Amino acid sequence: MQSYVYHVNIPYADSDSILAAIRHKVSQLRKAHPNLADCQLADVGMKRADNGVDITLHFAQTQSIS
Repeated sequence: MQSYVYHVNIPYADSDSILAAIRHKVSQLRKAHPNLADCQLADVGMKRADNGVDITLHFAQTQSIS
């Protein structure tokens, strides 16, 4: 199974802004990387950083049931 990991730093404002920024980044990544069409966002990691929040996005291929 194929998986992809992307890292991004988002300036901290409030939780609603962070969620909106994550959604926007996922949309950008899906447009820029067509191979993500067969993947779903499997996990989101967040860690406080000096200049905002470090976000790790884990995508995994969707499994088809035979």
